[in-house]
Amino acid sequence: MPFKGATHCTELTYLFGVSIVFGFQFSEADNKMIDLMTRLWTNFAKYGNPNGPYEDSTVFDFMWEPTTKENFSR
Repeated sequence: MPFKGATHCTELTYLFGVSIVFGFQFSEADNKMIDLMTRLWTNFAKYGNPNGPYEDSTVFDFMWEPTTKENFSR
């Protein structure tokens, strides 16, 4: 995106794969982000867990850890 930081609704570009900015071309990194965001959000909606129904993070190279009272800023 041609902005220096996050703006209102910027995530919608990555969620739907359609740019709100005329002439914006998705890079390879943008396409990876689109895939990652849609998988995380879909898993959360479907399973209640962004990681999906997996015991370990075999699909992603990280594990989305739940927030706790001791560490709520994750």
